[in-house]
Amino acid sequence: MLETRNVLISGGTGSVGSEVVKSFHKEAQRIVVFSRDEYKQYMLKQELQYDKVEWVLGDIRDADALYNALFGIDIVIHCAALKQLPRGETDPLEFKKTNVDGAINVIDACLAQNVKKCIVISTDKAVEPISSYGCSKMLADRLFLDANKYKQTMFVICRFGNVMGSRGSVINKFQMLAEKGQLLPITDMNSTRFWLDLDVAMQMIHKVVNIGRYGEIYVPRMPSFHLYTLASIFNDIHEEIGLQPGEKLDEVAILPFERNYPSEGFFVVGENVEGWVQGEYIRYASNTNDWWLTVDEMKEKIDTIYNIQKEKIRIEK
Repeated sequence: MLETRNVLISGGTGSVGSEVVKSFHKEAQRIVVFSRDEYKQYMLKQELQYDKVEWVLGDIRDADALYNALFGIDIVIHCAALKQLPRGETDPLEFKKTNVDGAINVIDACLAQNVKKCIVISTDKAVEPISSYGCSKMLADRLFLDANKYKQTMFVICRFGNVMGSRGSVINKFQMLAEKGQLLPITDMNSTRFWLDLDVAMQMIHKVVNIGRYGEIYVPRMPSFHLYTLASIFNDIHEEIGLQPGEKLDEVAILPFERNYPSEGFFVVGENVEGWVQGEYIRYASNTNDWWLTVDEMKEKIDTIYNIQKEKIRIEK
């Protein structure tokens, strides 16, 4: 059971990483937050006030720091990454250093410190990638999957869509511009994305910690939405700007040639997944999805995100 385990969360002060800390702190015996931003660590520490959380400053680019931090760790939840797609197009080398070289450091440190399981947080942008961010995450995923050949640390991937309400998400961008009465930039009126709630992401990570096996990729079932419809919720002042460098019209979470089987609430992808039947190939894409959010459902979700953000601001004050 997880309560007997020691957990390290890389990028533990990010949007997803900080939620992992909150989600696991009652179950884990010990949690280590490993991240490079001392201010974010300070703010999260003030918010949480957890007594069994250790705060370690370090960068996954630093192999020695990572190796030392993983001493005595049973489970790693690897959230650390550079993720802002436009910056990846202007600074691809930095994305390579963190997302690829950092992944190699995580693999080496996990193997050297006999970590039992490493849960890797990935993205649908690693599927059919055209951006520096997507390419770096695709290569990182391949490296993690390949490391399972040593049959020591179990490397398992969670492949997520857009985590709504996280820092830098399109909701926050539209909200900020709408409050200023500015035009909302829409790359293409037909553009679609997957919507993933933070609580669903946490449920998936919990599940994978307990049932994930060597070389598996877990993909949650996610609803789709049109960017144009989302923007219309904030205001009717739109500007179509065209697809930006590295940006896709639609997102893909599973490719047709990936062996997979559907389960309740998620898909499992892998070479040797149980339950796979020949002929069940699917292409899980945001534009051909059979689950779409209505306007009212999006409004309800946005209200929930706002309430959470307001409560966080109140606590920080």
